[in-house]
Amino acid sequence: MAASARGYAIVLGAGASRAAWRRTISAPLDKGFFSEAKRILYRKGVPQKHKEIWRSFSGAAAKAGIQPKKLERLGLEEVCTYLESRSNLKSLQIRKGQPKDYGVAIRKLKQLVCLVLSHSGATEPCELHENMLKECQTKSVITFNYDIIADTTLMKMGILALRDKEYCDLGVLLGTKTGKNKTIEREKLPKAKANSVRLYKMHGSINWTRNKQGRFYLSSRKDPRSEYEWAGAPKDPFIVAPVASKLDIKDSHFKDVWKNALKSLKEAKGWIIWGYSFPRTDTTAQVLFRVALQNNKKYKRVIVINPDLGMKGHVEALLDKVKVEQFTSAEQFLYHL
Repeated sequence: MAASARGYAIVLGAGASRAAWRRTISAPLDKGFFSEAKRILYRKGVPQKHKEIWRSFSGAAAKAGIQPKKLERLGLEEVCTYLESRSNLKSLQIRKGQPKDYGVAIRKLKQLVCLVLSHSGATEPCELHENMLKECQTKSVITFNYDIIADTTLMKMGILALRDKEYCDLGVLLGTKTGKNKTIEREKLPKAKANSVRLYKMHGSINWTRNKQGRFYLSSRKDPRSEYEWAGAPKDPFIVAPVASKLDIKDSHFKDVWKNALKSLKEAKGWIIWGYSFPRTDTTAQVLFRVALQNNKKYKRVIVINPDLGMKGHVEALLDKVKVEQFTSAEQFLYHL
């Protein structure tokens, strides 16, 4: 298997990040997100201003019709879809003339998500990710996660494609400690090496933001390779809220990411899908993988890494022209290489 799995595109979902967080506190997934988020932010040592983000969001959610006691029983996607629907459809608004309440709640929720992830190890390189990348010798990583575990791991290994004709350089956006939104021009970034890996962040990132002109910006450091470190969640993080419609993907920057990710999926000999469960509500992602397979004459080999033993059948039923092999963990997969 070692030789045949090399060069496969690696697809990352929340389960991959969950596996990386070998610590007492790990970022919550969709169900129970809010109760866990509150617990994480109210731990000892968390700055008071970060606790204020929770209070600010829960207050905004209450104005939008979701009371705090109910909030902690709901899933992240459920709350986002509720707020997005009421923000865009006047007929679904609880109080006429108050659409801004829903928009404010969504913006504060994005801040909350980024902050919770940053307190959960989601900004550090991961040895397990590094071992996967070394063994598989992939050319592309496609992630549906907001965290920067893949980013920092690739940067640590020195193989993140910073400048490449098919690479969208949104993947190397950094926060800035100075607050000065200086831009590193694409031409000044180092060229991709022969073994570089392209990173496609399909739903945005906790370290992406925009300046007043609507442009993305990089760290003020002259060379992004010198140090790739977390500088704190931006005030206006550029992530796609976890709603079924994924309306934000129409943004021109995301169009490039999705277009190039599709090309990588088509060209890859096979796929390693680690911790991504193809949620039924994420129809946009399902279409992406189906389109990548539509002209195939042969079956695409897919390796699924997921503890849910029903995932093999789920992927086979969802996608055509795939031959699926499943492992319950990344460690099990690496052991069988």
